Amino acid sequence: MKTLNFSIQWHITDRCLNRCKHCYIDTCTNDVSFEQYRYVMDKLRRFEEHHDVIIPGFCITGGDPFCNVDFYKIVEDLSRRGKKVSILGIPERVTTDNMRFLSQNGISCYQVSLDGTQMDHDSIRGDGSYLRTIEAIKTLEQYDIPRTIMFTLGEHNRKDMFQLIKELDKEDVAADFTFDFLVEEGKAKVNCMEMISPECCESIFDEYFQQMQRHQKEKKRLRLRMKSPMMKAYALSKSEDGIGYSTILNRIDGCHCGISSCAILPNGDVYPCRRLPICIGNIYDEDFEEIILDNEFIKRFRRRDSYALCEDCQHFTVCRGCPAISYSFSGNPFGKTPYCFSKKTVPNGDALSKDNGEIDLLLNGVGQLDTVYTRRMISDYIKKNMQRSKENGN
Repeated sequence: MKTLNFSIQWHITDRCLNRCKHCYIDTCTNDVSFEQYRYVMDKLRRFEEHHDVIIPGFCITGGDPFCNVDFYKIVEDLSRRGKKVSILGIPERVTTDNMRFLSQNGISCYQVSLDGTQMDHDSIRGDGSYLRTIEAIKTLEQYDIPRTIMFTLGEHNRKDMFQLIKELDKEDVAADFTFDFLVEEGKAKVNCMEMISPECCESIFDEYFQQMQRHQKEKKRLRLRMKSPMMKAYALSKSEDGIGYSTILNRIDGCHCGISSCAILPNGDVYPCRRLPICIGNIYDEDFEEIILDNEFIKRFRRRDSYALCEDCQHFTVCRGCPAISYSFSGNPFGKTPYCFSKKTVPNGDALSKDNGEIDLLLNGVGQLDTVYTRRMISDYIKKNMQRSKENGN
């Protein structure tokens, strides 16, 4: 069986000890029971067997996934099945007992959020949250559980991210750090929290890229990573200045939305991405194959000509913007990505070949699954840019 380049973000509850101001959850449905979980896993197993593939990764989240009484049984069962499991959680759940459990079950990552320095973060996530999060990161390190800090970037905190990075360095925090952009959905819309303006975006990319270079050079324990596809494309365009092409290749594959991941909600609804509130089916009522391979809307994410701005861009295979951001700005997930820098910098006629208009989900694509461009295509793109760099004397 081949490993499918696909992961599932499974929201097993909407309940949470916290209700953060920009949370995209604004309703509460029933939790996923263990019986429902097994029912869905049986469907996924049939999909794997039919296509001779393995779905390797599951991200368990909520809400706060620990609020689901079957959380521990679900994680144990995923571990028993040999699945790679990560947790999107809250710091309050980082206790001795929970960390022992997660460590015993081989959790691949535990993600917590920091959205600014102490005052700004606490104004979003509640009094005392900042210090609890710092303590949680240190506890995760003690149990040797990989950890990621997520920063949700909006107009309210765009000036705070680099100050936070400086403070985390001062505290000698050991974790991966990444950021993504706020989308105006759920509580963010209710609380009138604004996305950053497009005019600010390129300067943020540039400063973050410089910080990445500095952290790598100085071997900081805080490892700056890239989540935003636009940030990845920006780094690739600047990579001859310090970050190696091979390093970029290992991490870059563009937006996963509808291509290499999907989100399952507690009521069974399936979204291309949790930040894009468009339901493409219900896993309790339909087979996984019907939703992922046959649904006409999700197929559009795998068609080059669906994207208004990205179709002829040289960064298409490694970016494709963010449909959730486009949707928040215009109501069209395939509309122009407002945070794109590339259209201002790419020379005319320097687009990738359109020979492959469809995207294949398998790393070694066999053509039977219509679902990210293969590593070979990304590799060819990188070689092309390396050659151009040599010709320009860089």
